Amino acid sequence: MVILTTINETGFITSRKDKWWVKPLIQGGFFGGFAIYTIIVLLFGGDNFKVDEYHYLSPIFDPEVEISGWPDNVSPGFILIWAPVGFRATCYYGRQVYYRAFFMDPPGCSIGELRAVDQKYKGENKWPFILNNLHRYFFYLAFILTFFHWFSFFHTLRVDGEFRVGLGGIILLFDSIFLSLYVLSCHSCKHAIGGGLNSVSKTKTRRARFRSWKFIKKLNVRHGTYFWLSMITVLLGDLYIRLLAMGIIESDWRLI
Repeated sequence: MVILTTINETGFITSRKDKWWVKPLIQGGFFGGFAIYTIIVLLFGGDNFKVDEYHYLSPIFDPEVEISGWPDNVSPGFILIWAPVGFRATCYYGRQVYYRAFFMDPPGCSIGELRAVDQKYKGENKWPFILNNLHRYFFYLAFILTFFHWFSFFHTLRVDGEFRVGLGGIILLFDSIFLSLYVLSCHSCKHAIGGGLNSVSKTKTRRARFRSWKFIKKLNVRHGTYFWLSMITVLLGDLYIRLLAMGIIESDWRLI
């Protein structure tokens, strides 16, 4: 009789010779830094999230929502921030980033766990990770928010009755582009368009859905890239508009 024994090796046991720890270190640092920055501007940023002179609105606070009776000392950004945060936090790629960088579970492919594997591991069926199953619903919210970002960009093109393109507007344009690519390349988007189709040739609608699914599938290959580019442009957009509102940057550079 052969008796099988499970050995739980811990301490990042691996045969990899490359610097596998660099990627989760850099990604975790930026991801964590972005989260800290967002919390700071929400709590202490005041009303420096917009510049009415140029119709600029920070991507973090977009769309701007006003509620009667909302406390003056609480940022209006808290009204809707849960939607984009929920989408990114439950994102399949986002999970990979913080599982590896913060939980080290695992820290990388073919890398041993920092701690012994728990035989009672529940995966994403246990609180709070069970909330990740809400990702498909956060996708629809993020899809709607994308239109507000595009509206905010187009709103910057008309100032005092004149057509105008400024540096802030260009940053908001890239924010809208990369946010759209990030949302559309989402796995939930691919499923929403092509999921449940057993036949793709019976009707024109199904053929159209199949063509759309193939397009989304191509975008999905670079979903991780769009994840970072979108996050970077959100950060740059808020930082530029905030510095402009505070007067640290005296005026917006007009391109057209």
